Amino acid sequence: MGERGRVVHLRRTGVALLRTDFSGTVLGHNTRWTSLVPADGADFDPEALAAAEGADVAQVWFDDDAGVTLQVAGVDGFAGELSVPFFEEDVSGVEDERFVDALAARDLLKPAAARTLKARLKDPAAKRDDWVRAHGVEEAFGFPTAEVLPVKPAPARASASPSEDDWTQPLPRRYRLPAEARPTLDLHVFYWTDVWSMNSWTLSNRYKKHLPAADRGLVDELCNAAAMGNADEIPSRVEHILQKTWQAEDWATFIRSPKLDDSGTDDDTARRWRQLTGRE
Repeated sequence: MGERGRVVHLRRTGVALLRTDFSGTVLGHNTRWTSLVPADGADFDPEALAAAEGADVAQVWFDDDAGVTLQVAGVDGFAGELSVPFFEEDVSGVEDERFVDALAARDLLKPAAARTLKARLKDPAAKRDDWVRAHGVEEAFGFPTAEVLPVKPAPARASASPSEDDWTQPLPRRYRLPAEARPTLDLHVFYWTDVWSMNSWTLSNRYKKHLPAADRGLVDELCNAAAMGNADEIPSRVEHILQKTWQAEDWATFIRSPKLDDSGTDDDTARRWRQLTGRE
């Protein structure tokens, strides 16, 4: 069994400085951070902890088969996510650089560490993956510990919804894609409704690459909707993501790439998908 789980890091030194009743274990501390792991099954709200402690919170989800995700909750409402998946080329984009710069501006990263992190994110996949598996991300932040303990999957971060959280309804006009984008949107919706079966994360990682760090929870919410079979939510969720990222990628070409094919798709649907994408 590989190494997977999470550690929570509070931007404050000294165990005695904890002000809240934290249900979990303190793993260690240094001059910048205190590392914690919530008790299994305990309610944990990073935003609430940040507000109560008056300090930023960084939550690291690590899986040595999949990659690492860093979620930050600031005492002032600042929020964002950095995901580094394994086996993927070209995972880092301008939004990642902006987020890393914002973390450095908050003194969550030292300037030299921020430069190192941005450089490593642009390394070839094999080199970058080795660095991440060796807990290079955690070392860049200077966290006291990188030990991870098994926990329940990360809940999706709620993001402001233009549909007032009723994703079964069409988006308001100002959040919709232009008419000429509809054929591409339809392919993306078909993919999430009928093709995806949690065996491929290439498209979700690509969405996240182009989304601002604070909006990347929208992709997690889309994946949850697809996994739960909430097909009536998928069109609005997909369109909202694409509307935010439309200019950043040739989505008509990307959605037709065979590397998006999911090995869990049944044969008839997989054949229909290849037909729709012009590959059969």
